[in-house]
Amino acid sequence: MIPRKTDKYWRYKIPNQITIQVDTREQYPLLFPAMIQIGDPELTYKMIPIAVKTERIKLDCGDYVLKEYPRECIVERKASQLEIYKNLNDSRDRIRQAKAFRKLVASCSHPLLLVEASPGELFGNDPHIKNPEIVAHRLSLAIAKYGFHV
Repeated sequence: MIPRKTDKYWRYKIPNQITIQVDTREQYPLLFPAMIQIGDPELTYKMIPIAVKTERIKLDCGDYVLKEYPRECIVERKASQLEIYKNLNDSRDRIRQAKAFRKLVASCSHPLLLVEASPGELFGNDPHIKNPEIVAHRLSLAIAKYGFHV
C-alpha cells in the first residue's frame, strides 16, 4: 500500500504495526495484547489502533526491544526480590550484571528497568536473604548510577 499524505499514520509517523522482540533467555516472557490504541493526534476522544506482534530472538542486551525502534528503548526485567538480590549482591553475578547494565545504557537513549515486585515484596522476608533492606538499597544505587527509567 502506498501511503498518502492524507493518511494520519504517514503524516505523524505512527506505525500501523509494532513488533516486540523478546529475548530467548526469558523463561516466562510477558504477554502482550494483539492490538493497542493510542490517542488520535487530531481528534480528541478518538483512538488509532496499532497491531502488536512478538518474536523470540536472542538479544544482545536487555529482555524486550521494539524492532522498529531498537535504539530508543530497551527493557531489562527483574522478576523477583531474589533475582535482584542475586544479580546485585553476589560477587560474580554483580560484575556480570554491571557489564550488562553498562551495555544496555550505551545501546539506547531510554533504558528501562522493569521491576516486578512491590515495595512490600522488596522488603519482605525471604529465607535466602539475610538482610532484605539491602535489596532495595542496591537497586536504588543501580538505578541512580546507570540512569534507568523505572
